[in-house]
Amino acid sequence: ELASLGEHQHLVGKAHDKGGVNYVILSVDDKTQIVDEDGKALTKDALKADIRVDAYYSDIMTMIYPAQTHAGKIVVKKAETVKIEGTVKASERASADQVYVNVGSDDSIDNDVILNISKDTPVIPTMGGDTKLLPGTKIIAYHSPIMTKSIPGITNAEAIIVTSDADTVQPK
Repeated sequence: ELASLGEHQHLVGKAHDKGGVNYVILSVDDKTQIVDEDGKALTKDALKADIRVDAYYSDIMTMIYPAQTHAGKIVVKKAETVKIEGTVKASERASADQVYVNVGSDDSIDNDVILNISKDTPVIPTMGGDTKLLPGTKIIAYHSPIMTKSIPGITNAEAIIVTSDADTVQPK
């Protein structure tokens, strides 16, 4: 996933098996090759927030969090990216490998979602905080476009960003 910030791009998602990190700031310049899945050249304008990409970058990075490095190549994917923002909520409807999300942090259950969490789901704290998804934790979650028609809908989480854990409720 890619989120734009001026001349830099924030990349959040799964690191490749051959190495990498799951949260990195990439600098993109005229030397960065930007292409679609068919290899057609694209401009920097193709790098919009919340798009799905494969990014290839140097293993030489700054030693800060998140790491920063130069993007050598970015492949913009056609696949749809779906994102929700909300607050983790305690619920009997969610099992041990699921998280109930109060989408929009509102009073409506009609837009809520239960996320399936696997061992491969990256949970990324934006400022080096906690990665526990406790009730009260505010998150942004990227998930599969396939969702059950139940209320709340159930889908697979692909990446979760913890935006605030200030309001979390600690287990007793």
